[in-house]
Amino acid sequence: MVVYGTAIWEETYREDPRTIKEIIDVDEETGEVQYELVEIKEYQDVYGAAVNIWNFYIDEDGTDFETAKDCIKREVLTLDEFKRIYSRYKNAEKVQAGGETDPKETDPKPEGDNKDEVEVLHYYNRPHDIYWIVANEVLVNDFGNPIPYKHKELPFSHGVLIKRLGHFYGLGFPKIIEGVQAELDTVRRMGIDRAKLHLSRPFLAASRAQLRQRDVEISPGKLIQVPNPRESLMGLEFSDTGSSRYREEELLKDDSRQATGIANPAQSVITGATATESALFKNQPLKDLDISLFKTKSGYLKELADLELKIFSSSISRKKKFTELLKLVD
Repeated sequence: MVVYGTAIWEETYREDPRTIKEIIDVDEETGEVQYELVEIKEYQDVYGAAVNIWNFYIDEDGTDFETAKDCIKREVLTLDEFKRIYSRYKNAEKVQAGGETDPKETDPKPEGDNKDEVEVLHYYNRPHDIYWIVANEVLVNDFGNPIPYKHKELPFSHGVLIKRLGHFYGLGFPKIIEGVQAELDTVRRMGIDRAKLHLSRPFLAASRAQLRQRDVEISPGKLIQVPNPRESLMGLEFSDTGSSRYREEELLKDDSRQATGIANPAQSVITGATATESALFKNQPLKDLDISLFKTKSGYLKELADLELKIFSSSISRKKKFTELLKLVD
């Protein structure tokens, strides 16, 4: 949320089937094991997970999940994992590996051989009560399959760091200080260029000296033969970068801190303070960050809790457990 300005959370009811080999008998003499295949539910409960915003597509007219009509969540699975999770659908057998499985992030993590991967798209449409699972352009479930939750809402919640009016996605710290960072990059590049010119200065050579570029490249102990050094070759002098450049950098950094509201840890050190006071001041930047996220977390977690409660109450198995629990309490 701090980087991209937006966090998306998916809250669903998850059932993961898995086939295991249940041991029936073991021959003590030969060590032969007799077993039978049994399907178990590895996970069967309310499940929540953060969604990569690069793998999420929201209705372009929606500003939140209450106004959005539909959305798509993208995931990439290996073919074996896809078969394990979606084997209960008959069309899952038609899915082959391939498709658009490349990462969508701006800085994707290194990927190995992705020939055995499958791109899975989960499409939710609230007005028409539709939930589709599309894997490599194959519709895995039925065409008229409804949203599998009684609340019939998009099973996602989201929070933003800085809200933009009329937009679904918020602003993160990098976007807020983007202009200041561009100025800071310019100042640093100019300082580096000035230092390079100071250390490796250019030369002015008379046309009659007939010098080549490699002749004036400086190296320790190098001899450059010219008729008259004072008249044939002259180096241009460039002063070193002054302290004003570093003061300009600090001023730009202060602008960034004021824009984000996060203090400089170095300015939190107080001479002569006790160990407790020093520790408190060192934690001040974290407190500033927590304050900036407090309002966002409050709304985000409330929305998430409401969604989880709806899914919790709509689960039949959970209803039975909840009823039994109430009887025990009574």
